[in-house]
Amino acid sequence: MQLHKSAVRPIGQLDPASAARWKARSAALCAALLGAVILYGVGFAPGIAHGESHDTRHTMGFVCH
Repeated sequence: MQLHKSAVRPIGQLDPASAARWKARSAALCAALLGAVILYGVGFAPGIAHGESHDTRHTMGFVCH
């Protein structure tokens, strides 16, 4: 019995267009995760960080409560 080769290839073996899309998607995912961590951290931070982010939301016209 012969095993089938996997459809998943290392990024070094992808054509340049596919590699560029893969890198762009992974960078976007990392940026989104980092942004979510920062927003979550500041949103629940005590004191100045939370107060400043709260004032910024109001200044930008976002309703937060």
